[in-house]
Amino acid sequence: MSKVMRERRIMAPPVGILTIALLLVVALAGSRFGQTQAQDATPAAGSGECVAATGAAPAEAADAADAATPAAAPVGTPVDAATSDAAIAAATNFVNCYNAGDVESLVTLVTPKFLEVLTGESDAAAAAAVLGEAAAAGLLLSPIAVVSADAESVATYDDGRASIDLGYTQGPYQYVAATWYMVMAGSDLLIDEEVLDGLAPEGDTIIKSASVADDVSSVVFGQGGAVTESEVLTIHIINLAATVDNTYHLYAVPAPVDTGTPLAEGEVAATPTGAEAMAGELVATLTVPAGGEDDMYLLGLPVGSYVLVNPAVEGSVATLTVASLDI
Repeated sequence: MSKVMRERRIMAPPVGILTIALLLVVALAGSRFGQTQAQDATPAAGSGECVAATGAAPAEAADAADAATPAAAPVGTPVDAATSDAAIAAATNFVNCYNAGDVESLVTLVTPKFLEVLTGESDAAAAAAVLGEAAAAGLLLSPIAVVSADAESVATYDDGRASIDLGYTQGPYQYVAATWYMVMAGSDLLIDEEVLDGLAPEGDTIIKSASVADDVSSVVFGQGGAVTESEVLTIHIINLAATVDNTYHLYAVPAPVDTGTPLAEGEVAATPTGAEAMAGELVATLTVPAGGEDDMYLLGLPVGSYVLVNPAVEGSVATLTVASLDI
């Protein structure tokens, strides 16, 4: 549905492109724009051409980029096909440069506001240095997998910006729904802001709730930590801590080894410590504000063993098993 035809739910970003450099732990996976619905839970990496902006440098677009975003979603004006094509081309080029790890071109495709949120630096050269260091450390610039980009959602606004709705995966499985806002600089549209709207992906869905205790911020899955595989697995995290935001990472870990020795009466299977859990493969990440709740959406998560970890709290680990439908 077009963005100009519906109300949007604006929320504090739990995770997204603008949190990547700040967290320095989030890996993304890549595809291309142009689809209107999710077709494959694991899109292939994109390999399109990356082209640096040839218009005004980001600093020269600062006045337009600094336009305040209202608390409620702005009402956009539908655009003609040429403007829609230009917005999709700009977003596609950004994705191509991000996927290629071309930091020097990437910083020309965004505004100072975007750079400052992304890296803490509004200057293009300083931001490129931050991104380059993160990429060299293997912490940044893995590809983005775009699942859907709605050409009919492209709109323009009174402040001179344009926008497009899209859904993408970060890591091979975590789904994010977002709106990218852009500003014109010379002949180029520059990415100015990302707003996450928390819309769930389409598909058969299983919802698994997890709650965070209000004392030591430990996390537990309700009704046990087992689910069957599905197109979409939603982990609904409830943060009962009244004063502490909690960031949780989901890791894939090897299945526990069955030694054949039965547990003694009252004994429970060992839970990995935070360090042991984080030795696995990072699958997804989500920050939940104090006293709030949010959803971690996972597309086509494979059968296997997983742990949900708060790296800031030792022992805050909950195990999750995804079982085959055939069992």
